Amino acid sequence: MISYKIKLNLIIPDTKHYLNFVIGDAIKVYRRPGAKILNKKYLIGTRFLLKNHKVFTIVLNSLSGVKFKYLIRKYMKEKWQVKVKDITIKHINNSGNNHNYMVLVKKCNSALKQIKHCISSTNPITWKIFYETYTAKSEKDFNPQKIYTAISTIKESKYSCKLNINGNKTDISKIYTIISKII
Repeated sequence: MISYKIKLNLIIPDTKHYLNFVIGDAIKVYRRPGAKILNKKYLIGTRFLLKNHKVFTIVLNSLSGVKFKYLIRKYMKEKWQVKVKDITIKHINNSGNNHNYMVLVKKCNSALKQIKHCISSTNPITWKIFYETYTAKSEKDFNPQKIYTAISTIKESKYSCKLNINGNKTDISKIYTIISKII
C-alpha cells in the first residue's frame, strides 16, 4: 500500500471590506501680479494627511446599507471638525475588498492646521508634501486644474512617489488625475 502526504494551503478569503481615503489639501499658486509666468519652472506642492505613512482606513464588516461618501463625511466632521461644504469626495477605484476615495479639503480649519509636517513631527498623523515641477506654456495653463492634469501625465519612473493605500502602493500620478477632476 502506497500512502502520500498531501499538503493543502487554503486561503480563507477576507470577508471584511476596507474604506480607504486619501485626504489632500489643494495647492495655492503664488505669483507676483503682472509677472511673466511663461517658460519658468514652478514647484507645485500637494499636501496629504497620513496616519503612520498610510492613508486613512475604516474597516467595514458588511456592505449592506453602507454609503461610503456618507461615512467619509461623518468621519471628517467628527474627527477633524471639517464642514461638509469644505470637502469634496471622489471615488478613485475598487480593488478587491478595498474601496478607495479621494477627499479634497478646500479650506483647512484650525484642527487641520495644527497638524505638523512629517519631517518635523513624531506624531503618527502628519501632513506629507509631494512636489512636482510645472512649466506654463500660456496664461490659460496657469490654473490648478490644468496644472494637475499636466503633472498627472508625467511618466512613471522608479523614483515616482507612491501612497500606501491599505498595503497597495498607488502612484501619485493617479491621485493627481483625480484632483484635476475635482478642482
